[in-house]
Amino acid sequence: MSTLHVTIRAPDSKLDLTVPADLAIGKLMPSLLEMAGLDTGNGSPGDWAIAPPGADPLPLERTLADCGVADGAVLAFHLAARPASAESDERPLPAAPGPAAASTGATAMGGATAVGPPSAAAPEADPAEKAASAATEMVPAGAAEPGAPRPAVRPAEDTFDPGPGLPLARSRQVLPVQLGVGERLLTAARAAVALEQKEESAGGGQRRVDRASALRPASVRAAPATTPLDQWRASWRRTDYVRRLEAATSAPRLRRCVAIGVISPKGGVGKTTIAALLGALLSYTRQDRVVAIDAEPDYGSLGSAVTPDHEFFVDDVLDIFDEGDLTVAELDASLGRGPDGLMVLPAPNDPSRLERLDAYAYSRVITHLKQKAEVVLLDCGTELREPSTQAAIRSADQLILVSDADPSTATLVAQAAKLLRISEAPMMLVVNKLPRRSAQVDLDALGSLVPDAAGMWTVESDPATSARVAEGTFTWREPVGRCGVSIRELACLVASQWPALGLASSVPRVVSRA
Repeated sequence: MSTLHVTIRAPDSKLDLTVPADLAIGKLMPSLLEMAGLDTGNGSPGDWAIAPPGADPLPLERTLADCGVADGAVLAFHLAARPASAESDERPLPAAPGPAAASTGATAMGGATAVGPPSAAAPEADPAEKAASAATEMVPAGAAEPGAPRPAVRPAEDTFDPGPGLPLARSRQVLPVQLGVGERLLTAARAAVALEQKEESAGGGQRRVDRASALRPASVRAAPATTPLDQWRASWRRTDYVRRLEAATSAPRLRRCVAIGVISPKGGVGKTTIAALLGALLSYTRQDRVVAIDAEPDYGSLGSAVTPDHEFFVDDVLDIFDEGDLTVAELDASLGRGPDGLMVLPAPNDPSRLERLDAYAYSRVITHLKQKAEVVLLDCGTELREPSTQAAIRSADQLILVSDADPSTATLVAQAAKLLRISEAPMMLVVNKLPRRSAQVDLDALGSLVPDAAGMWTVESDPATSARVAEGTFTWREPVGRCGVSIRELACLVASQWPALGLASSVPRVVSRA
């Protein structure tokens, strides 16, 4: 019997388990519910089901292997919908935790809101009310741009619901559990003992190959372990936190291209570094065609960071569009490519060429490239009303709003988040350059100012990795500094939103990387 290592989220807990991959889910459910404290008492699943976050429930008659669930996958318990006639008997959902009663640390500074460490200052008005009031006074620039496409209205069923709680706490719930060394050793030992007992009971150690694995293509089927030591090593690798993050990131099967805008209202926070690291990781981990577009009008540095010697720019693509379409082969040949496969379309440095790149021009480029790639990253400028940034916001399926650990920057970012509410795209807050000790920014206070954010995460300060990105020498194939894990966590959080947005199917894919 083959096994999988999965994390299953319950309403009040997380289960990190090794489960049979070829046993019907309906037969697994009673044991899973009992361990989660949700036992129905009659040996049946009752109204409960399990599913990947934001996806449809997995059929009880199928196995995890049949559903394409991979090692390191995150699943969650859900109450199945009941007919209207049974509404009176419906089981109540667990109550969501209420807002914290403690002070958030937000204080008034000259009419703006500052985000700093908690203090004994007098309580302010509800940050959500202040944000909503300010948002009504903001009108997006460039809305009447001649010929510019109008913002697409996302279907109601694809609208992202961030859920209860603060953004940072919600994001922590999505990530796989990070096992300690002792837990990993115990899991590996159990896997080895289970195989040894199986071989002894089989009388001579004859190995069986499960039917689900036999039906998979040879290129994506892992060779079965032959000895208890092989099984121990395989289990140890599966429980590695970085491997589980990469498995969760690569699992969603995209239905169409996803466009991700990376934005900050202040320069120097590491926005371009975040875009370059995230794009390279998605390309390396998922093996998708990932294109990063430099949408910064003031001499953006994305191209020089990833492909410093390439001389093909955004306006060159426009010239090709004027003559005809751009094939995938021509796209691959024209764009610069980083060591991890990330393709980059930089902005030109010539001011006369930059003048040509208005909102309509950028909208054309983004629309065409979304038809040729699986992921498009948009590295935007600091002026949110710039035509190029407006075009990126209108085209984005997801937005990443970047701050650093300085409270004044966090205040500016919270104000920018109000303006970005004009977009239908869910917004992720990222606090970059976070020191390991004595961080001045209060993360919960920042999250409370943008409670409707799709999520929030932090990236550790890592000057060495930032320098490698700026020099164009960075690759995920080599050891990464302190920010390596937090960037992988960010990629996992971004990919976890795709099923709920209708961008990816509920059946995970399998990626084989040499």
